Amino acid sequence: VNNQYIKNGTRLAVIGWGALGSGVSLNPIILQQAEVFAIDNNDPICTQTMGDSEIQFCAGLREGGKDSCQGDSGGPIFQWQGEYWEQVGIVSYGNGCAEPNDPGVYVRLSYYYNWINDILKNDNEHTEPKFLSDITSTIINNGVTTTTTINGTP
Repeated sequence: VNNQYIKNGTRLAVIGWGALGSGVSLNPIILQQAEVFAIDNNDPICTQTMGDSEIQFCAGLREGGKDSCQGDSGGPIFQWQGEYWEQVGIVSYGNGCAEPNDPGVYVRLSYYYNWINDILKNDNEHTEPKFLSDITSTIINNGVTTTTTINGTP
């Protein structure tokens, strides 16, 4: 992985132990996997949700039906590299789960490539990663409105 963007339409696999759907409190007993596709960062369905296209990307299905969900955050999303799966992102957030025209948002690992390598090499002169600015999202699910503010600084 280098500092590249994931191409629009790239097939991805996201895995996790999160909820099986919006408003579903039951988590799976078997690790779940969903096939989703990268969506161009300039696509309106991404720009309406994504906070920073430099360090994030979105993925899902336009028709909905497959997505990461609550409880999957922090987990991996992979891209097939011909002979192996490579982790290209980290599950971050979304508005609900598997909704049409509302993809999930993921942290783009390639943005942090040099920083991660510095850490792995025990380089004491590594720089701090870029963090998002504060993001506020509002989710309406079954008539219940939930507003969440994510503090972008550690």
